[in-house]
Amino acid sequence: MEQAMRDAVNQVGQSRARSRLLRRTIAAGVLVCTAFAALAAASKTPGEVARAGADIDVLHYTARIEPDLAAKSLRGHVAIRFIVRTQGAQRFDFDAGELDIVAVSEDKKPLSFDKLDKRVSVRLAAPAAAGSRHEIEIVYRGAPRFGLEFHPERNELYTVFSTSQWLVCIDAPQERATLDLTVTLPEGLKAVGNGRLMSKSALGGRREAYRWRQDAAMPSYVYGFAAGRYNEAGGTSENAVLRYLSSDLQAPQLRRVFADTPDMMRFFGRRAGIRYNGTYSQVLVAKTIGQELAGLSLMSEAYGREVLDDPSAQALIAHEAAHQWWGNYVTCRDWGHFWLNEGFANFMAAAYLQHRFGDEAYRKQVDGWKRRLDKLRETGKDHALIYEHWSKPSADDRAVVYQKGAYVLHLLREELGERAFWGGVRAYTRAHYGHSVVTADFRRAMERASGRDLGEFFARWVASAEVVAKPAAGRSERGDAAKGRSGASRDRAVSEAGACCEQAWALTDAWLDRGIVAERSFAVAACAAPTQERRGQGVGAARAATTNPTDRGTVPIRPGRLFNLDRPTPRPLAPSPGTCAAPSIARPRAPFVCISESRTVHELASWL
Repeated sequence: MEQAMRDAVNQVGQSRARSRLLRRTIAAGVLVCTAFAALAAASKTPGEVARAGADIDVLHYTARIEPDLAAKSLRGHVAIRFIVRTQGAQRFDFDAGELDIVAVSEDKKPLSFDKLDKRVSVRLAAPAAAGSRHEIEIVYRGAPRFGLEFHPERNELYTVFSTSQWLVCIDAPQERATLDLTVTLPEGLKAVGNGRLMSKSALGGRREAYRWRQDAAMPSYVYGFAAGRYNEAGGTSENAVLRYLSSDLQAPQLRRVFADTPDMMRFFGRRAGIRYNGTYSQVLVAKTIGQELAGLSLMSEAYGREVLDDPSAQALIAHEAAHQWWGNYVTCRDWGHFWLNEGFANFMAAAYLQHRFGDEAYRKQVDGWKRRLDKLRETGKDHALIYEHWSKPSADDRAVVYQKGAYVLHLLREELGERAFWGGVRAYTRAHYGHSVVTADFRRAMERASGRDLGEFFARWVASAEVVAKPAAGRSERGDAAKGRSGASRDRAVSEAGACCEQAWALTDAWLDRGIVAERSFAVAACAAPTQERRGQGVGAARAATTNPTDRGTVPIRPGRLFNLDRPTPRPLAPSPGTCAAPSIARPRAPFVCISESRTVHELASWL
């Protein structure tokens, strides 16, 4: 395999002259194709842009990585085995980061390919039948700026997000596959990786090869390894073998840093209803904010020293350990549901701190989440936990997923009580272990465990955002008085229409702060749900007027009607009462607010 990689690299120079001519020939065509692609993308509704690998199901990767620690570069070879999903498909995309693709083949026959942006598009020799199996081989090289961290001063290298910076693969979290990974390293380094260590062999030239096999299918973003001149300590926890590694700390110190890991693994196993099996390695590396991988986690040496000074500083250790269940085995189907990974890990870490150190430690975490959520609302940066796009998340977006996500789980725990909440978590984890999930899967599990319709809770806390209204600088006394009157109106509206009005006012407050409306609009939609009528909050009582600053006209809001408040005269987008873009609502009978600043029904659905 090594010789094949070298031969392929040598062929690159011979092909570059031909490639330059080819690039000139197709340049105009690429521009035209790009324009058509842009038009096609614009014509699609949000969320429909095809991801890499959408037409295939990857079964297995066999990869060999040869890093050059001093040069901070690598050469790689990967065989990707997959099943074709679409009849007649011939071209397939894979995520390849900033890697340079050298050659692609199937059955030792070269295949044509193009590297565009962060993907490599491979064309099979002939159209494939749906259900047919293929295995292509890709030779590549690169000098990753991230994804594979090189620290030659410490004789250390390790992987962090994202995997496609060092391995050609499918990044999408719902694409799960097994992995056979071989990494060639300088002699004398100790390494850990995904799954079982199959072999460690001398290659000559003061090099060694570590080979691991990950038998449980995992999303590629948790593939990885770490290597360095590590000291090691270890332990056990029920069915788990534990390893602790660091270049800076000695074995006795490592045992102190990770003294609670055995108890953590037992705790999470009981909460999940599934015990951890296999080896779990915790590695202190040069620098990272924390990285979960399949069967191991990475934290910084600085954090390890912090735990030595304060043994109660266990939150990050617990967070990464929790990912071995929630994130690695129960994985968000796409990054729009990322809170099911990170919000869960944050909450479960706090639950462990409560178990280990008492209620005060848990409350401290909850208070921190609440403060961060309050800040998001005050600055107008709150967001629904479900994202339509997660391509360039901001620090505030991450706070929504991590802190707000954890806080919502805390609120759900208080809402349901201990028995129903933890019963639901166990049922959810068991039902989806080894699979990908969306928020609706979690909701269904919690509803079954509690015997309750949680539509109102999820509508308010998961599917919507709230903003705290703040006076704009220089707002007149008249404006402040109007705000006071609208506050009284809000109180009346809440008494009449309950949580639905809460959502409506949160949205209109956001529009006010962002200058979309000049005055706080009365944008309250009635809840067309039997639960509201049973509470004596009849839908007729929640009729209100939408005041538009452009024409000062009013339009009655009827139950179940969808309004576009950006228009000079608001008009309903959903003509029939009670529909409210019903296809986007999992449970149409649950309370909902038919209100948004969006301009299309499709966009409106994201608010519900």
